[in-house]
Amino acid sequence: MTIKAVAEDGRDTGKVEGSLAAKGKLPFPVVFGWGLGSVGTLVLLNITNTLVLKYLVDIVGVAAAIAGTIIAATRIFDAFLDPFMGSFSDNTVSRWGRRRPFLLAGGVMCAAAPILIFAAPSALTGTAAMAYMVMALLFYALSYTTFNVPYMAMPVEMTQNHHERTYLFSFRIYATAIAGVIGGAMAPSLVEYFGGGRDGFATMAYIMSAVILAACFASFYLTRNAPVSDVPVADKSPKFTQIRYALRNKPFLALMTAKIFLVSGTGIGGAAMAFFVTIVLDKPLSWLSFFVIGATIGMMGSQVVWLKIARALGKRKCFLISAAFYIMVVLSWLLAGPEETQIAVALRAFALGVFGGGLLLTSQAMLPDTLQHELELTGVQHEGVLTGIYTTVERGASALGVAIAGLVLGAGGYVGGLDSAQQSASAISAIYLCMAVLPAVAVLLSSAAIWKYDLPG
Repeated sequence: MTIKAVAEDGRDTGKVEGSLAAKGKLPFPVVFGWGLGSVGTLVLLNITNTLVLKYLVDIVGVAAAIAGTIIAATRIFDAFLDPFMGSFSDNTVSRWGRRRPFLLAGGVMCAAAPILIFAAPSALTGTAAMAYMVMALLFYALSYTTFNVPYMAMPVEMTQNHHERTYLFSFRIYATAIAGVIGGAMAPSLVEYFGGGRDGFATMAYIMSAVILAACFASFYLTRNAPVSDVPVADKSPKFTQIRYALRNKPFLALMTAKIFLVSGTGIGGAAMAFFVTIVLDKPLSWLSFFVIGATIGMMGSQVVWLKIARALGKRKCFLISAAFYIMVVLSWLLAGPEETQIAVALRAFALGVFGGGLLLTSQAMLPDTLQHELELTGVQHEGVLTGIYTTVERGASALGVAIAGLVLGAGGYVGGLDSAQQSASAISAIYLCMAVLPAVAVLLSSAAIWKYDLPG
Protein backbone atom coordinates (compact mmCIF):
# COMPACT_ATOMS: atom_id res chain seq x y z
CA MET A 1 0.00 0.00 0.00
CA THR A 2 1.51 3.32 -1.09
CA ILE A 3 1.20 6.13 1.44
CA LYS A 4 1.69 9.85 1.05
CA ALA A 5 0.85 13.03 2.95
CA VAL A 6 -1.46 15.59 1.43
CA ALA A 7 -2.31 19.17 2.31
CA GLU A 8 -5.74 20.81 2.11
CA ASP A 9 -5.26 21.72 -1.55
CA GLY A 10 -4.39 18.16 -2.47
CA ARG A 11 -0.63 18.78 -2.91
CA ASP A 12 1.95 16.36 -1.52
CA THR A 13 3.38 18.03 1.59
CA GLY A 14 6.56 15.99 1.53
CA LYS A 15 6.35 15.64 5.31
CA VAL A 16 5.55 11.94 5.37
CA GLU A 17 6.87 9.73 2.62
CA GLY A 18 5.52 6.27 1.93
CA SER A 19 8.43 4.46 3.54
CA LEU A 20 8.36 6.76 6.55
CA ALA A 21 4.65 6.17 7.08
CA ALA A 22 5.23 2.45 6.84
CA LYS A 23 7.70 2.77 9.70
CA GLY A 24 5.03 4.58 11.67
CA LYS A 25 6.79 7.91 12.27
CA LEU A 26 3.72 10.12 12.41
CA PRO A 27 3.82 13.83 13.26
CA PHE A 28 2.50 14.47 16.76
CA PRO A 29 -0.23 16.96 15.63
CA VAL A 30 -1.65 14.25 13.37
CA VAL A 31 -1.64 11.64 16.14
CA PHE A 32 -3.13 14.09 18.64
CA GLY A 33 -5.70 15.36 16.16
CA TRP A 34 -6.83 11.89 15.19
CA GLY A 35 -7.29 10.94 18.84
CA LEU A 36 -9.22 14.15 19.47
CA GLY A 37 -11.95 13.03 17.08
CA SER A 38 -13.02 10.44 19.62
CA VAL A 39 -13.73 13.15 22.18
CA GLY A 40 -16.62 14.38 20.04
CA THR A 41 -18.14 11.03 19.14
CA LEU A 42 -17.61 9.46 22.56
CA VAL A 43 -19.12 12.41 24.42
CA LEU A 44 -22.20 11.79 22.27
CA LEU A 45 -22.01 8.05 22.91
CA ASN A 46 -21.52 8.50 26.66
CA ILE A 47 -24.39 10.87 27.27
CA THR A 48 -26.66 8.67 25.15
CA ASN A 49 -25.67 5.37 26.73
CA THR A 50 -25.64 6.75 30.29
CA LEU A 51 -28.70 8.98 30.26
CA VAL A 52 -31.05 8.08 27.41
CA LEU A 53 -32.68 5.13 29.18
CA LYS A 54 -33.29 7.19 32.31
CA TYR A 55 -34.53 10.10 30.17
CA LEU A 56 -36.98 7.92 28.31
CA VAL A 57 -38.26 6.21 31.47
CA ASP A 58 -38.34 9.06 33.99
CA ILE A 59 -38.87 12.13 31.76
CA VAL A 60 -40.68 11.00 28.61
CA GLY A 61 -42.63 8.37 30.57
CA VAL A 62 -41.87 5.25 28.53
CA ALA A 63 -41.90 1.88 30.33
CA ALA A 64 -38.38 0.53 30.97
CA ALA A 65 -38.74 -2.58 28.79
CA ILE A 66 -40.26 -0.60 25.90
CA ALA A 67 -37.59 2.10 26.19
CA GLY A 68 -34.82 -0.50 25.99
CA THR A 69 -36.46 -2.07 22.96
CA ILE A 70 -36.73 1.32 21.21
CA ILE A 71 -33.06 2.02 21.78
CA ALA A 72 -32.02 -1.37 20.44
CA ALA A 73 -34.39 -1.24 17.45
CA THR A 74 -33.04 2.11 16.24
CA ARG A 75 -29.49 0.76 16.31
CA ILE A 76 -30.41 -2.10 13.97
CA PHE A 77 -30.34 0.67 11.39
CA ASP A 78 -26.54 0.64 11.79
CA ALA A 79 -26.30 -3.00 10.80
CA PHE A 80 -27.27 -1.96 7.27
CA LEU A 81 -25.79 1.54 7.20
CA ASP A 82 -22.23 1.18 8.53
CA PRO A 83 -20.72 -1.16 5.88
CA PHE A 84 -22.22 1.01 3.13
CA MET A 85 -20.80 4.14 4.73
CA GLY A 86 -17.42 2.42 4.88
CA SER A 87 -17.60 1.45 1.23
CA PHE A 88 -18.68 4.99 0.33
CA SER A 89 -15.59 6.41 2.03
CA ASP A 90 -13.39 3.73 0.40
CA ASN A 91 -14.41 5.08 -3.00
CA THR A 92 -14.45 8.80 -2.18
CA VAL A 93 -11.96 11.01 -4.03
CA SER A 94 -11.44 14.55 -2.76
CA ARG A 95 -8.69 17.07 -2.06
CA TRP A 96 -9.14 16.15 1.62
CA GLY A 97 -8.57 12.45 1.03
CA ARG A 98 -11.09 9.61 1.27
CA ARG A 99 -12.03 9.92 4.95
CA ARG A 100 -11.73 13.51 6.16
CA PRO A 101 -14.77 15.01 4.36
CA PHE A 102 -16.91 12.75 6.53
CA LEU A 103 -15.23 14.05 9.68
CA LEU A 104 -16.52 17.52 8.87
CA ALA A 105 -20.05 16.54 7.84
CA GLY A 106 -20.40 13.95 10.57
CA GLY A 107 -19.14 16.36 13.21
CA VAL A 108 -21.91 18.85 12.45
CA MET A 109 -24.51 16.09 12.55
CA CYS A 110 -23.15 14.66 15.82
CA ALA A 111 -23.43 18.11 17.39
CA ALA A 112 -27.12 18.29 16.48
CA ALA A 113 -27.97 14.81 17.81
CA PRO A 114 -28.00 15.47 21.60
CA ILE A 115 -30.29 18.46 21.11
CA LEU A 116 -32.77 16.35 19.16
CA ILE A 117 -32.67 13.58 21.77
CA PHE A 118 -32.58 15.41 25.10
CA ALA A 119 -34.52 18.55 24.18
CA ALA A 120 -37.61 16.74 22.92
CA PRO A 121 -40.72 18.95 22.62
CA SER A 122 -42.63 18.75 25.90
CA ALA A 123 -45.95 18.99 24.05
CA LEU A 124 -45.44 15.49 22.64
CA THR A 125 -46.88 12.68 24.73
CA GLY A 126 -47.72 9.00 24.37
CA THR A 127 -47.29 7.53 20.90
CA ALA A 128 -46.22 10.88 19.42
CA ALA A 129 -43.40 11.19 21.97
CA MET A 130 -42.19 7.65 21.27
CA ALA A 131 -42.29 8.26 17.49
CA TYR A 132 -40.25 11.44 17.94
CA MET A 133 -37.67 9.64 20.06
CA VAL A 134 -37.36 6.88 17.46
CA MET A 135 -36.60 9.48 14.78
CA ALA A 136 -34.14 11.33 17.03
CA LEU A 137 -32.28 8.10 17.84
CA LEU A 138 -32.17 7.15 14.15
CA PHE A 139 -30.57 10.51 13.41
CA TYR A 140 -28.09 9.89 16.21
CA ALA A 141 -27.17 6.55 14.60
CA LEU A 142 -26.69 8.17 11.19
CA SER A 143 -24.61 11.01 12.65
CA TYR A 144 -22.28 8.73 14.57
CA THR A 145 -21.84 6.48 11.54
CA THR A 146 -21.05 9.37 9.20
CA PHE A 147 -18.13 10.45 11.37
CA ASN A 148 -16.94 7.28 13.03
CA VAL A 149 -16.72 4.73 10.22
CA PRO A 150 -14.35 6.78 7.99
CA TYR A 151 -12.51 7.97 11.11
CA MET A 152 -11.81 4.43 12.32
CA ALA A 153 -10.61 3.42 8.85
CA MET A 154 -7.89 6.09 8.86
CA PRO A 155 -5.22 4.29 10.99
CA VAL A 156 -4.60 1.52 8.45
CA GLU A 157 -3.56 4.24 5.97
CA MET A 158 -1.66 6.32 8.51
CA THR A 159 0.90 3.67 9.49
CA GLN A 160 1.73 0.04 8.74
CA ASN A 161 3.68 -0.46 11.96
CA HIS A 162 1.86 -2.68 14.50
CA HIS A 163 3.37 -0.98 17.54
CA GLU A 164 2.79 2.52 16.17
CA ARG A 165 -0.87 1.64 15.70
CA THR A 166 -1.05 0.69 19.36
CA TYR A 167 0.54 4.05 20.19
CA LEU A 168 -1.92 5.83 17.90
CA PHE A 169 -4.87 4.12 19.55
CA SER A 170 -3.55 5.05 22.99
CA PHE A 171 -4.54 8.62 22.09
CA ARG A 172 -8.04 7.37 21.45
CA ILE A 173 -8.01 5.86 24.95
CA TYR A 174 -7.00 9.24 26.37
CA ALA A 175 -9.86 10.73 24.37
CA THR A 176 -12.15 8.02 25.72
CA ALA A 177 -11.22 9.01 29.25
CA ILE A 178 -11.73 12.73 28.59
CA ALA A 179 -15.05 12.03 26.89
CA GLY A 180 -16.02 9.92 29.88
CA VAL A 181 -15.49 12.85 32.21
CA ILE A 182 -17.42 15.22 29.96
CA GLY A 183 -20.23 12.89 28.95
CA GLY A 184 -20.38 10.63 31.99
CA ALA A 185 -19.59 13.03 34.85
CA MET A 186 -20.18 16.57 33.66
CA ALA A 187 -23.39 15.86 31.75
CA PRO A 188 -25.33 14.31 34.69
CA SER A 189 -24.07 17.10 36.96
CA LEU A 190 -25.27 19.69 34.45
CA VAL A 191 -28.70 18.05 34.38
CA GLU A 192 -28.91 18.36 38.14
CA TYR A 193 -27.37 21.85 38.26
CA PHE A 194 -29.94 23.22 35.84
CA GLY A 195 -32.84 21.88 37.86
CA GLY A 196 -33.26 18.35 36.55
CA GLY A 197 -36.34 17.38 34.56
CA ARG A 198 -36.79 18.46 30.95
CA ASP A 199 -35.06 21.82 31.39
CA GLY A 200 -31.99 20.24 32.96
CA PHE A 201 -31.64 17.66 30.19
CA ALA A 202 -32.20 20.25 27.45
CA THR A 203 -29.60 22.69 28.80
CA MET A 204 -27.10 19.86 29.17
CA ALA A 205 -27.74 18.88 25.54
CA TYR A 206 -26.93 22.36 24.20
CA ILE A 207 -23.68 22.52 26.15
CA MET A 208 -22.62 19.04 25.04
CA SER A 209 -23.46 19.96 21.45
CA ALA A 210 -20.91 22.79 21.52
CA VAL A 211 -18.23 20.48 22.94
CA ILE A 212 -18.87 17.84 20.27
CA LEU A 213 -18.71 20.36 17.44
CA ALA A 214 -15.43 21.83 18.69
CA ALA A 215 -13.74 18.42 19.08
CA CYS A 216 -14.84 17.10 15.69
CA PHE A 217 -13.79 20.24 13.83
CA ALA A 218 -10.40 20.27 15.59
CA SER A 219 -9.84 16.65 14.55
CA PHE A 220 -10.72 17.50 10.95
CA TYR A 221 -8.25 20.39 10.93
CA LEU A 222 -5.32 18.71 12.70
CA THR A 223 -5.40 15.61 10.48
CA ARG A 224 -5.00 17.67 7.31
CA ASN A 225 -1.44 16.32 6.84
CA ALA A 226 -2.26 12.73 7.78
CA PRO A 227 -0.86 10.03 5.46
CA VAL A 228 -3.47 8.67 3.06
CA SER A 229 -3.63 5.99 0.37
CA ASP A 230 -2.08 7.29 -2.84
CA VAL A 231 -4.87 5.94 -5.03
CA PRO A 232 -8.10 4.33 -3.82
CA VAL A 233 -8.00 0.64 -4.60
CA ALA A 234 -11.29 -0.17 -3.01
CA ASP A 235 -13.24 -3.30 -3.79
CA LYS A 236 -15.87 -2.62 -6.46
CA SER A 237 -17.73 -5.87 -5.89
CA PRO A 238 -21.25 -5.86 -4.39
CA LYS A 239 -21.32 -4.90 -0.71
CA PHE A 240 -22.70 -8.21 0.50
CA THR A 241 -19.90 -9.99 -1.37
CA GLN A 242 -17.40 -7.80 0.47
CA ILE A 243 -19.03 -8.73 3.76
CA ARG A 244 -18.65 -12.41 2.84
CA TYR A 245 -14.95 -11.79 2.29
CA ALA A 246 -14.75 -10.32 5.78
CA LEU A 247 -16.21 -13.50 7.23
CA ARG A 248 -13.18 -15.41 5.93
CA ASN A 249 -10.82 -13.20 7.94
CA LYS A 250 -10.54 -15.35 11.10
CA PRO A 251 -8.68 -12.79 13.28
CA PHE A 252 -11.29 -10.19 12.32
CA LEU A 253 -14.10 -12.59 13.26
CA ALA A 254 -12.46 -13.37 16.59
CA LEU A 255 -12.15 -9.66 17.30
CA MET A 256 -15.77 -8.98 16.32
CA THR A 257 -17.04 -11.78 18.56
CA ALA A 258 -14.98 -10.46 21.45
CA LYS A 259 -16.28 -6.92 20.86
CA ILE A 260 -19.88 -8.08 20.90
CA PHE A 261 -19.49 -9.52 24.40
CA LEU A 262 -17.18 -6.79 25.69
CA VAL A 263 -19.23 -3.83 24.52
CA SER A 264 -22.61 -5.32 25.40
CA GLY A 265 -21.33 -6.11 28.89
CA THR A 266 -20.02 -2.63 29.50
CA GLY A 267 -23.20 -1.27 27.91
CA ILE A 268 -25.33 -3.11 30.45
CA GLY A 269 -23.23 -1.73 33.28
CA GLY A 270 -23.21 1.78 31.83
CA ALA A 271 -26.98 1.86 31.42
CA ALA A 272 -27.46 0.56 34.98
CA MET A 273 -25.05 3.06 36.53
CA ALA A 274 -27.55 5.90 36.96
CA PHE A 275 -30.03 3.51 38.57
CA PHE A 276 -27.29 2.03 40.77
CA VAL A 277 -26.35 5.47 42.07
CA THR A 278 -29.86 6.75 42.73
CA ILE A 279 -31.54 3.52 43.87
CA VAL A 280 -28.95 1.10 45.29
CA LEU A 281 -26.57 3.69 46.74
CA ASP A 282 -29.47 6.09 47.39
CA LYS A 283 -27.37 9.07 46.32
CA PRO A 284 -27.99 12.01 43.93
CA LEU A 285 -27.32 11.59 40.21
CA SER A 286 -24.25 13.84 40.52
CA TRP A 287 -22.49 10.92 42.28
CA LEU A 288 -21.94 9.54 38.78
CA SER A 289 -19.02 11.93 38.67
CA PHE A 290 -17.16 9.78 41.26
CA PHE A 291 -17.58 6.77 38.97
CA VAL A 292 -16.38 8.61 35.90
CA ILE A 293 -13.53 10.61 37.41
CA GLY A 294 -12.14 7.55 39.17
CA ALA A 295 -12.34 5.48 35.99
CA THR A 296 -10.81 8.29 33.94
CA ILE A 297 -7.79 8.65 36.20
CA GLY A 298 -7.25 4.90 36.14
CA MET A 299 -7.64 4.65 32.37
CA MET A 300 -5.35 7.55 31.51
CA GLY A 301 -2.73 6.76 34.11
CA SER A 302 -2.42 3.13 33.04
CA GLN A 303 -1.89 3.62 29.32
CA VAL A 304 1.89 3.84 29.52
CA VAL A 305 1.95 0.53 31.39
CA TRP A 306 -0.44 -1.21 28.98
CA LEU A 307 1.60 0.01 26.01
CA LYS A 308 4.71 -1.62 27.50
CA ILE A 309 2.84 -4.84 28.29
CA ALA A 310 1.37 -5.00 24.78
CA ARG A 311 4.80 -4.47 23.22
CA ALA A 312 6.38 -7.14 25.45
CA LEU A 313 3.64 -9.80 25.43
CA GLY A 314 1.46 -8.89 22.45
CA LYS A 315 -2.06 -7.46 22.32
CA ARG A 316 -3.78 -10.81 22.86
CA LYS A 317 -2.08 -11.63 26.16
CA CYS A 318 -2.46 -8.03 27.29
CA PHE A 319 -6.21 -8.29 26.66
CA LEU A 320 -6.52 -11.52 28.64
CA ILE A 321 -4.61 -10.13 31.62
CA SER A 322 -6.81 -7.02 31.66
CA ALA A 323 -9.98 -9.11 31.42
CA ALA A 324 -9.11 -11.36 34.38
CA PHE A 325 -8.62 -8.43 36.74
CA TYR A 326 -11.59 -6.49 35.32
CA ILE A 327 -13.92 -9.38 36.12
CA MET A 328 -12.78 -9.51 39.74
CA VAL A 329 -13.24 -5.78 40.23
CA VAL A 330 -16.64 -5.48 38.55
CA LEU A 331 -18.03 -8.28 40.72
CA SER A 332 -17.08 -6.25 43.80
CA TRP A 333 -20.07 -3.97 43.13
CA LEU A 334 -22.14 -6.76 44.68
CA LEU A 335 -20.70 -5.65 48.03
CA ALA A 336 -21.78 -2.01 47.62
CA GLY A 337 -24.83 -0.49 49.29
CA PRO A 338 -26.24 2.76 50.72
CA GLU A 339 -23.36 2.96 53.19
CA GLU A 340 -20.84 3.18 50.33
CA THR A 341 -18.52 6.20 50.63
CA GLN A 342 -17.40 8.47 47.83
CA ILE A 343 -13.83 7.20 48.22
CA ALA A 344 -14.91 3.56 47.91
CA VAL A 345 -16.89 4.34 44.76
CA ALA A 346 -13.97 6.23 43.25
CA LEU A 347 -11.46 3.47 44.11
CA ARG A 348 -13.58 0.74 42.51
CA ALA A 349 -14.08 2.94 39.46
CA PHE A 350 -10.32 3.64 39.34
CA ALA A 351 -9.55 -0.08 39.24
CA LEU A 352 -12.14 -0.61 36.51
CA GLY A 353 -10.57 2.26 34.58
CA VAL A 354 -7.12 0.68 34.83
CA PHE A 355 -8.17 -2.75 33.59
CA GLY A 356 -10.84 -1.43 31.25
CA GLY A 357 -8.14 0.75 29.71
CA GLY A 358 -6.16 -2.37 28.87
CA LEU A 359 -9.21 -3.97 27.28
CA LEU A 360 -10.02 -0.90 25.22
CA LEU A 361 -6.48 -0.26 24.05
CA THR A 362 -5.79 -3.80 22.87
CA SER A 363 -9.19 -4.49 21.32
CA GLN A 364 -9.11 -1.22 19.35
CA ALA A 365 -5.47 -1.54 18.31
CA MET A 366 -6.20 -5.02 16.93
CA LEU A 367 -8.58 -3.55 14.32
CA PRO A 368 -6.03 -2.03 11.88
CA ASP A 369 -3.95 -5.20 12.18
CA THR A 370 -6.93 -7.26 10.99
CA LEU A 371 -7.52 -4.75 8.17
CA GLN A 372 -3.89 -5.05 7.08
CA HIS A 373 -4.28 -8.85 7.24
CA GLU A 374 -7.31 -8.58 4.93
CA LEU A 375 -5.28 -6.56 2.42
CA GLU A 376 -2.50 -9.15 2.52
CA LEU A 377 -5.03 -11.96 1.97
CA THR A 378 -6.96 -10.39 -0.90
CA GLY A 379 -4.73 -7.65 -2.31
CA VAL A 380 -7.75 -5.30 -2.23
CA GLN A 381 -8.48 -2.35 0.06
CA HIS A 382 -11.95 -2.47 1.55
CA GLU A 383 -10.98 -1.39 5.04
CA GLY A 384 -13.93 1.02 5.09
CA VAL A 385 -16.36 -1.88 4.72
CA LEU A 386 -14.67 -3.89 7.48
CA THR A 387 -14.51 -0.80 9.68
CA GLY A 388 -18.22 -0.36 9.02
CA ILE A 389 -18.81 -3.89 10.25
CA TYR A 390 -16.63 -3.16 13.30
CA THR A 391 -18.54 -0.01 14.21
CA THR A 392 -21.84 -1.79 13.58
CA VAL A 393 -20.79 -4.47 16.04
CA GLU A 394 -19.47 -1.90 18.52
CA ARG A 395 -22.56 0.28 18.61
CA GLY A 396 -25.00 -2.54 18.04
CA ALA A 397 -23.54 -4.37 21.02
CA SER A 398 -23.68 -1.16 23.04
CA ALA A 399 -27.36 -0.78 22.17
CA LEU A 400 -27.92 -4.44 22.96
CA GLY A 401 -26.42 -3.80 26.39
CA VAL A 402 -28.80 -0.90 27.01
CA ALA A 403 -31.73 -2.99 25.78
CA ILE A 404 -30.79 -5.91 28.03
CA ALA A 405 -30.53 -3.53 30.98
CA GLY A 406 -33.98 -2.18 30.24
CA LEU A 407 -35.47 -5.66 29.88
CA VAL A 408 -33.82 -6.91 33.09
CA LEU A 409 -35.01 -3.84 35.01
CA GLY A 410 -38.49 -4.28 33.61
CA ALA A 411 -38.54 -7.98 34.50
CA GLY A 412 -37.35 -7.08 37.99
CA GLY A 413 -40.29 -4.75 38.48
CA TYR A 414 -38.49 -1.40 38.36
CA VAL A 415 -40.99 1.48 38.27
CA GLY A 416 -39.87 4.82 36.85
CA GLY A 417 -40.16 7.89 39.07
CA LEU A 418 -40.08 6.01 42.40
CA ASP A 419 -37.31 6.47 44.95
CA SER A 420 -35.16 3.74 46.50
CA ALA A 421 -37.52 3.08 49.40
CA GLN A 422 -40.43 2.44 47.03
CA GLN A 423 -38.67 0.01 44.69
CA SER A 424 -39.18 -3.73 45.22
CA ALA A 425 -36.43 -6.12 46.32
CA SER A 426 -36.54 -7.75 42.90
CA ALA A 427 -35.95 -4.37 41.24
CA ILE A 428 -32.88 -3.81 43.45
CA SER A 429 -31.61 -7.30 42.55
CA ALA A 430 -32.09 -6.53 38.87
CA ILE A 431 -29.90 -3.42 39.20
CA TYR A 432 -27.15 -5.45 40.92
CA LEU A 433 -27.39 -8.03 38.16
CA CYS A 434 -26.89 -5.37 35.49
CA MET A 435 -24.13 -3.57 37.35
CA ALA A 436 -21.94 -6.53 38.31
CA VAL A 437 -22.90 -10.04 37.24
CA LEU A 438 -23.82 -9.58 33.58
CA PRO A 439 -20.78 -7.40 32.75
CA ALA A 440 -18.48 -9.99 34.39
CA VAL A 441 -19.99 -12.84 32.37
CA ALA A 442 -19.75 -10.81 29.17
CA VAL A 443 -16.05 -10.01 29.65
CA LEU A 444 -15.37 -13.70 30.38
CA LEU A 445 -17.03 -14.67 27.07
CA SER A 446 -15.07 -11.91 25.32
CA SER A 447 -11.83 -13.44 26.61
CA ALA A 448 -12.84 -16.83 25.25
CA ALA A 449 -13.33 -15.27 21.81
CA ILE A 450 -10.04 -13.34 21.81
CA TRP A 451 -8.21 -16.57 22.66
CA LYS A 452 -8.58 -17.46 18.96
CA TYR A 453 -7.02 -14.19 17.75
CA ASP A 454 -3.64 -15.18 16.29
CA LEU A 455 -2.11 -12.16 14.56
CA PRO A 456 1.36 -11.02 15.72
CA GLY A 457 1.91 -7.73 17.53
